[in-house]
Amino acid sequence: MAVSLVIRAAGLPDLASLTQLSTDTFFETYAAYNEKDSMDRYLAENFNLRQMAAELSDPQNQFFLAYSGNELAGYIKLRTSVLLEKLKDKKAIEIERIYVLKAFQGKNIGAALLKHSLELGAANGFETIWLGVWTENPKAIRFYERWGFEIFGTHIFYFGDDPQTDYLMKKELV
Repeated sequence: MAVSLVIRAAGLPDLASLTQLSTDTFFETYAAYNEKDSMDRYLAENFNLRQMAAELSDPQNQFFLAYSGNELAGYIKLRTSVLLEKLKDKKAIEIERIYVLKAFQGKNIGAALLKHSLELGAANGFETIWLGVWTENPKAIRFYERWGFEIFGTHIFYFGDDPQTDYLMKKELV
């Protein structure tokens, strides 16, 4: 029997579960590549209840949760507050985060979240959807390329005191 996948918008009632999911997925994805102190500090600063409540309350952010059956499996965060100079002539939306718990990877949950964001972006008149992805994450880069994203630049993401390079990738929606 196939397990159902449900994607729904997140709100303040989801604060605790989204905060835990954000912490867990970020740790699973990046802990092996970063110093423990930097990881602990990043998680404490970026995925605490106060910070996540502020993000959930910001109308320029949209969070969507993916459930596999009754289990929370992943999420995506879209935002419109960051305007890149390279996209200044486009109505653009950013995929700031897309994460799936390791236990659910390989089950098309990331693909479903990405498809949801592409459809939502197009339905709301966005011309371009973009994201930043760490240059040292070839699995994610290939995933986005399969969905038609292309690299259009780089930027520096500071993880603690460690500058890390991200590719900027975009997909035209119109």
